[in-house]
Amino acid sequence: YDNRKGQLKYFFLAQAAYQLHSLCFHIVSMLLLLHLQFQQRRQQQQQSRPISMKTSMQSYFRPMMEHVIVLALLVGAYLFSGLRRLGAVMIFTLEVSSVFLQLLQVCIYAPESSWLRKPEVVGFVHRCLTIPSFLYCRFFVLPFVIWYSAAFESSEWLEQIEKVFSPGWSERIYVVFNGLLCLIFTLNLVLFRRLLFHPHLQKIKRESNAN
Repeated sequence: YDNRKGQLKYFFLAQAAYQLHSLCFHIVSMLLLLHLQFQQRRQQQQQSRPISMKTSMQSYFRPMMEHVIVLALLVGAYLFSGLRRLGAVMIFTLEVSSVFLQLLQVCIYAPESSWLRKPEVVGFVHRCLTIPSFLYCRFFVLPFVIWYSAAFESSEWLEQIEKVFSPGWSERIYVVFNGLLCLIFTLNLVLFRRLLFHPHLQKIKRESNAN
């Protein structure tokens, strides 16, 4: 391991553990949903409200794909020293916006009697914290700093990879790394649309207007 970047080792290990744990959680949750749907059809419980498998699966599939991509980027950045600092900045950027996403989720699913569930608190966290941090981290830093650096300022670490491995490896790694960044950016677009039109936020807003 590169001694000059040894401090990043524990950061990568902690992040890999978190991404792997979250990935396993989403896989188990999807399997439980499938099992529950199978049991519901088998018992033919017409009186109970059926589970929307499309909505439920989509809510787990999007973050599961993000965890898969980020885990692949973590492994690649850990193995190739030229990518470690860039990979660490990318993960840190994503996690900063994720903190506010999780905070918004806590407010949305808090008990109705809690002050976190108040419409003004939810609105403040959504409009003043979550949206700005999401836009800055995922639509400015990620494409214009990290992706730009990986796409146009990567000649040095590509030459290092070319010397260590056989000819052509650097081009493959370049395509895979930038392709994964493109997939993350695409998933961010989907997530941002859901963030703007989240059904629970719309429900809280309607309840506030009715009161």
